[in-house]
Order: sequence, then C-alpha cells, then structure tokens
Amino acid sequence: MDIGRILAVLWKRKLLILLGVIVGAALSFLVGYSVRMNLNPSDGPFVSYRQRVPATYMTTVKLVLDESGFGLGRVDRDVRGQWERTERIKDLAAIYSHLMMSDQLTGRLAPDIKKVNGQISAAPLQKLPIVEISVSGSDPEGVRSLALKAANNFINYVKWEQAKNKIQPVDRIVIKAIGQPSPPTKAQSRRGELAFLAFVLPVFGASFIVFSLENMERHRLSKNPI
Repeated sequence: MDIGRILAVLWKRKLLILLGVIVGAALSFLVGYSVRMNLNPSDGPFVSYRQRVPATYMTTVKLVLDESGFGLGRVDRDVRGQWERTERIKDLAAIYSHLMMSDQLTGRLAPDIKKVNGQISAAPLQKLPIVEISVSGSDPEGVRSLALKAANNFINYVKWEQAKNKIQPVDRIVIKAIGQPSPPTKAQSRRGELAFLAFVLPVFGASFIVFSLENMERHRLSKNPI
C-alpha cells in the first residue's frame, strides 16, 4: 500500500483518528500533570494543574579527613605507623558516612530537607579519606544550600563530640570541606517518555482499527462484488 492509499484510508475514517489523538493528548497530559478542581471561587480558579513530578536537581560536596597539623602534607619517618594511621582514617570515612545518615544528624536538617523535597546520602570516595555528600531536591539553589548545611552540620558535630570527650587537639581528626558544593545538575526523568507513549499508543490503536476496518470492508466487497 503506497503513501497516497494510506492517507486516503486515514482520511476516510478521520473521526476515529481524531478520537485517538484526543484520547492520547488527554492521557499524555494526565501523565505529566495533576488536575485539581476547586469548588470555592474564593480559593482560586475552578480548574488548576501542576506538574506531577517536579524537576530534580543534584549536587555534591566532599569532606576530607586528616590528622591535625595537615597530616596529608607530612611524611613520617615511621612508615609503618603512618600507613596504619592512613588506613584507619580511610576506615573512618566509611563509618562517618553512616553516621551522617543517622537520625540524630539528619533530624537537625529536617526543615531544610522538607523545604526542597530533598534527599541526602553520603559515601566514602574510592577508598580515600574523603566522604562525598550527595543532595537532591526540587530547587537548585536550595540543594546547594542544603549540601553546605549538611557538611557544616557534621563538621560541627564531630568538633563538639571531640571537645565533649576532651580529646587533645593533636589527637583529633580534622574534617574540612573541599571547596563549595558542585553546581546543581538536572536529573534525567522518564516522565517525558511516558507522556510520549501515552500519546502515541492511542493514536496507533486508532490507526490499527482504521486499517482493520478497511481490510474487512475490502474482504467483504471482494466476496460480494456489486
């Protein structure tokens, strides 16, 4: 069947194709947006809609763990002792990552997390004495601010515990942020793909019905020629 014949068949049953387009457009809209009907005129428009899944932004900030006196820049004559201390600090990176996610610490950030509909995670970076804090949320500037607050929150918590337990400054683990949180990046969402499929499938379904009806009609005419 050539292009002209296909277009003629579609035009012949254009109302069915139009119905498929309308249904597809409606489903595509409902996939991407939520609709709210307001029966009280004083509260706003009768019908309002908003994006069902807002865009998500992500940022990271890194914390480096070190000995006091900038141990990372110091070479110890006791090579074995230095190696053991370095390995211990690497192990602490994993422990600190779990500690950051405890209710005790994340609870202090609850209002900020709720404000950006955010999530916080922490993990050691490739067996290095570095912890990477990842923050995601609906507001790009909000997630950067939350990442910085999460980093400072943990640093201050460790300092407070060190002072509380009277750990000598020379024996303390020092935690510092490596620069500022990274520029927020927009996370990829599959919502657009789902909306496209929701539109295309009804159109394809209507087209399938159109050609099925056309074939049935041609078959009937071939059996009962006028």
